[in-house]
Amino acid sequence: MSGFLEQSQVRVVNASAGSGKTYALSKRFVQILLVTSQQTPQSLKHILAITFTNKAATQMKERIISLIKRIALCELTPEAVQDILVPISLSPSQASQAAGIVMEDIIRYYHYFNVSTIDSFMNSLLAGCAFKIDLSARFKIKKNSGEYLLLSLDRLIDRAHQEPAVRVLFERFITQYLFLENRGNWFPKEDLLQVLKSLFKQNNTYQMPLLTFAATDKDIFLLKGRLIDLTACLLPLLPSNTDKRFSNALKDFINEHPTSFDVDGLSRYFARPEIPVKAKTEVPEACEKIWQDIRDVLNQIVLCEAYAVFNPYVDLFDRVMGCLSDIQIKEDILFLEQLNKKAGELFANDRVSVAEVYYRLATRFDHYLIDEFQDTAQAQWQNIKPLVEEALAHGGSLFYVGDKKQAIYGFRGGKSLLFDQLPSELSAFKLGHDTLSTNYRSSRFVVEF
Repeated sequence: MSGFLEQSQVRVVNASAGSGKTYALSKRFVQILLVTSQQTPQSLKHILAITFTNKAATQMKERIISLIKRIALCELTPEAVQDILVPISLSPSQASQAAGIVMEDIIRYYHYFNVSTIDSFMNSLLAGCAFKIDLSARFKIKKNSGEYLLLSLDRLIDRAHQEPAVRVLFERFITQYLFLENRGNWFPKEDLLQVLKSLFKQNNTYQMPLLTFAATDKDIFLLKGRLIDLTACLLPLLPSNTDKRFSNALKDFINEHPTSFDVDGLSRYFARPEIPVKAKTEVPEACEKIWQDIRDVLNQIVLCEAYAVFNPYVDLFDRVMGCLSDIQIKEDILFLEQLNKKAGELFANDRVSVAEVYYRLATRFDHYLIDEFQDTAQAQWQNIKPLVEEALAHGGSLFYVGDKKQAIYGFRGGKSLLFDQLPSELSAFKLGHDTLSTNYRSSRFVVEF
């Protein structure tokens, strides 16, 4: 086995659509099993394969078992012998004997047959270290986070009449909602809840704190009032030969927006760098100065809104998360979206070591195989990276497969660039690259297209 792994501890496989990714992973899994079974009792428990969906995990298990059965019964074709057995220096008879041992291990220790999704693995990891994150070992995974966010928001609303600080947060939100966002919904809680759900998802996907910015809703409100006043001052100073459409647009703006306005609803005339007048008409210096001030203030408004539009939402989100945390501790639950973030907290601030993780899992993994790596999120990789590095440092291996062209999960944190970055991160170990370019799934015409 050492010779087999010494070729490359880290193996990167670029696999185009229909080129046999599942087969490549299954073959690698079987090759590791065949050799380690002769050296290590219950070698099955030391291999972890991570797939993207439960369906893919099931298919991969079926492929592995089918392949082992064919090897045990000496039913491999000559081409398969060359592909599977020659690289690990086993003859068909030697492989048949090893496959028999492996098949018996799978039957007797099926619970050690570790082919699962990343979420399933994170769940196992957290279950073993639950007390480190204020949960019991029997915590339950919930998928209906939206219902609990609504309950937490309702509880926070109930506290508003007793706690001035909470009431101020809601007042700030209502002020922005009505006067800055210019939204007239009589029941803004629904809109607030949708934003809270989005922030909850982003917070757990990227595992970064949500920041507020120095600009406040009051600053924006004052700037908008200044722009309205400047426009009102400009109107009577405009030359008589000013473009009527321009002056009418300014008049309509003043009449329709006595206190505030929505930037998106502004007339396109506010984008003019200069006041539009007829040819050979001289614009008074005072008009030019006021118009430049209007444009400067408008630029400040746009920047402040871009930075501060989520400030009230973020402040409310932090409070709602406090209510949600209390409910989670009381009911001993964790939401599916939180799995990776909570797993990240285990390794943060030395809460748990890799050795302790293996102790609590009652096993250790020496070999990692990862499917669809182009859709793996940075946070997910950071959670398993310490385990992978520890395995590599002790002679283990990492085998990952993917195709950057098929990256479709960027919206949930998937980072296709990670596919190319990983070799440099793990450059201290022996690297190898393979490319699967033959499409076995599609017809010739589709491939040619």
